[in-house]
Amino acid sequence: IWRRQPETALLLIGDRKQAIYAFRGADIFTYMKARGDVAAHYTLDTNWRSAPGMVESVKRLFSLSDNPFMFREIPFLPVKSAPKNQHLRFTVDDDAVPAMNIWLMPGEAVGAGDYQTFMAQLCASQIRDWLSAGQQGRALLWRDDCARPVQASDITVLVRNRQEASLIRDALQALAIPSVYLSNRDSVFETPEAQELLWVLQAALAPERENTLRSALATSIFGLNARDIENLNKDERAWDALVEEFSDYRLIWRQ
Repeated sequence: IWRRQPETALLLIGDRKQAIYAFRGADIFTYMKARGDVAAHYTLDTNWRSAPGMVESVKRLFSLSDNPFMFREIPFLPVKSAPKNQHLRFTVDDDAVPAMNIWLMPGEAVGAGDYQTFMAQLCASQIRDWLSAGQQGRALLWRDDCARPVQASDITVLVRNRQEASLIRDALQALAIPSVYLSNRDSVFETPEAQELLWVLQAALAPERENTLRSALATSIFGLNARDIENLNKDERAWDALVEEFSDYRLIWRQ
């Protein structure tokens, strides 16, 4: 289509950061071969998302090695931060927080399990301190001259696998900090909401079965507590009305 045709061109857009994700069907060696077959290379030289401190920290970290990505075909190319992000910053007690910190566990040698547990607790403690300071108006996210307190929705913890996710979640839970685990590899049918919806549908399918109906009532969907359900058990008229209600649901479902 394009070869030797006047006023035409073929542009190959390759993202080496995406090419490492084998679970998406990517193949880093295909990227490297394609890159080697092309004479002219053009690179986006501006990071439009991150604050200048983060851009400079990443540049500093990966510039410490002559070959940080093992393959010569994948060089580290420093980029600039976007002008619109020049005044993004994070402060605690009026002091700027470094964009990148590296934690090192004390001691000469340690097992992987102990190391991950220690780091999860350290991470959770840092998040607790920032959220507490945010509630007190001491931890602030700045854009130009406007600031707002840091809050839980500003914080994301990146992990390598489910085990690390569980460690972080447990460490946060121990400090009474709720968290949400997001993964595009999880099935929606594995969620607690799916289990509860199944119980409700089973009750609609067979409302005459008391145990099935009680399971549905116990879900968070209905918002009833144990006393509410017990009161229904004692009130025959109210229970019959509930069975009738779920029978109507079954009729709607079938129609």
